[in-house]
Amino acid sequence: FRGTVLGPEGDERPSAIDDRQEAMLRAVCTLMSELSVRYDACSLVDRVLETSCNAIKAQRAALFFAEPGESELLPCPDCGHVHMMENGNLRHALPGEIRISNTVTRRVLRNEESFLCQDSRWDREIELAKSVIELDLRSIICVPIRGQRRVNGVLYVDSNRPGQPYTDDDMLLIAAVALGLAAWGVRRLWRRVRVRATERAHVREVWAAGLDAQLVALGERVGRPRG
Repeated sequence: FRGTVLGPEGDERPSAIDDRQEAMLRAVCTLMSELSVRYDACSLVDRVLETSCNAIKAQRAALFFAEPGESELLPCPDCGHVHMMENGNLRHALPGEIRISNTVTRRVLRNEESFLCQDSRWDREIELAKSVIELDLRSIICVPIRGQRRVNGVLYVDSNRPGQPYTDDDMLLIAAVALGLAAWGVRRLWRRVRVRATERAHVREVWAAGLDAQLVALGERVGRPRG
């Protein structure tokens, strides 16, 4: 991602990209590649969490699913667990095992837009939330995973590290990841539709072949002389 920039005055300089920005670009490229080749939801979610969390040095993150119009967060429908990262370690938590700021997730599900809290002390509603107080949360990112007509889930990231808030760039990366997941979900849905259409066509072929065989057998019985 390094390059050379020719300025408006003809001056030449290296491109102004630092290590953190380069890590984010690499994360986006990696995720684009993963989204194009993976069809297994669990392995994809794990890879997404691992890559994006390493890029922004996230302390804790999780992906939740959601039903339309509901505020309840659900585990992965494929494995029944919550995919999460905690201090660099990937794990699958049981539903209810991971505690998060429900105040923030409800806001994101309601407004259907990304949210970044850089310091919970500056938002009275968040500051007084029980989970924020008990977990001593300082900075939170939550972005919606949008489907065609509804929000299908959220990507949630938080931290209790003082003086190390998440940034706008961090939220943009997580939002880009969520958009990629949403697009992958649509592609996966259409793949299922194609598979089901193929299965239905196969059933019709089998049924037709079976019917032909029955008609032939019937014709043979009818045409067979009695005696």
